[in-house]
Amino acid sequence: MAQNQISISNWKPVNRGALRGFATVGFPSGMTLHEVCVFATNGKFWASPPSKPMLDRDGRVMVDDAGKGDTRQLSSSCQKKLATAGRKLSSPRCSPRTQRRSMSDAITILRAHGRRLCKTIATDGSVRGYDSARTFDMSERSVSNLDDLHAILADLAGRPDRCIVRGAIADPERTRGVRRLLHDDGADLATLVDVPRWWCALDIDGMPLPKGCDTSDVFSCGIGAILSLPAEYHGAACLAQATASHGLKPGMRLRLWCWLSRPTSGAELAFWLRGVPHLDRASFGAPQVIFTASPIFEAGADILKNRLVLVPGPGAVRVPPPEALRPPPPPPPRPMPRLETHEGSNYARVALVNAATRIMAAGEGNRHRTILREARSLQRLVNAGAIAEAHARHVIEIAAQHAGKSDDREIAGLWAWAAAHPGGGHTHV
Repeated sequence: MAQNQISISNWKPVNRGALRGFATVGFPSGMTLHEVCVFATNGKFWASPPSKPMLDRDGRVMVDDAGKGDTRQLSSSCQKKLATAGRKLSSPRCSPRTQRRSMSDAITILRAHGRRLCKTIATDGSVRGYDSARTFDMSERSVSNLDDLHAILADLAGRPDRCIVRGAIADPERTRGVRRLLHDDGADLATLVDVPRWWCALDIDGMPLPKGCDTSDVFSCGIGAILSLPAEYHGAACLAQATASHGLKPGMRLRLWCWLSRPTSGAELAFWLRGVPHLDRASFGAPQVIFTASPIFEAGADILKNRLVLVPGPGAVRVPPPEALRPPPPPPPRPMPRLETHEGSNYARVALVNAATRIMAAGEGNRHRTILREARSLQRLVNAGAIAEAHARHVIEIAAQHAGKSDDREIAGLWAWAAAHPGGGHTHV
């Protein structure tokens, strides 16, 4: 720093009331002032020193003539420089780099008119699940920090016809009465795009309670859940939200909302947190519904005094660099088996060939539906005794892998669903 020059560094943008951010101020004498507040009202900017004692060049607390910590006012030249810096850094026209540092993001909110997207607890203790909803109205709300996220979640807790998804709106002109589609499905165009987010929602399902902790203590449950996560989450601020089953089923059933140090994709989160016990990674999918409304208790008040609590911490979750969260490429698919049946039925053999061909030719947006449809067709032949179940399932699995489905659990789930629904009718996804 040049002689007689005041330096401004470590700008941290904030948009809360008149507060626009914090900065570190360096003085020619060597004194450093941290967390100086920059305010703005009606286009006028001014600065205010922190309540912390000021430090000299050696890091010692400076004292006045009475021996008390020195909290003198900033000089007029420093005030002017801070105001100028605050005005530039707070401007909507600031550089892309500054905009990225502001950590601006959005929440995609879905509304299903006339549907109840929350669980209902009847007077006899039975639980009614969520209403099914095929179409939604979509909207977005801006978030820049955990406080913004907290305010939105508190509002949505009392709105039983709303939920959220990770994905961003694909087309602002198509947001009413639409399906939540990541890919085109026939005449229905994709409505969502998969984007990295500054925030994440982690579903903890059935984790054992910490020793001495009760389900009514959502704060302590939240801390216990955080400690099961990688070390980067420990000590970071987060929101702990009790889901509808928390307190009704054994263990902790929470959703942890965290603010991250960089925009992070759902695939990165799934890879990073793949070994965390009792963590449901389904919420990392762009179109996956994340329910936000509190359950309705027909008998009266909620069994929990507060379902959404802040677990304070010094900052965001420090996410590893992208190269550390890049999953390895999937192994090459196994070779297709010889398509023969145990009875030698030519009809069954042709059915197997056609099923495999259709699955491998399906486009990215139609693979899921095609696998279900062909699995159901083969399942009817299995039930008729024309094909061995193990052989039909093996063909479906290998064809799905050739089509790009690398998750064996997902493929097994599709086959299990087809086995339970081999009849006619539409296939819903």
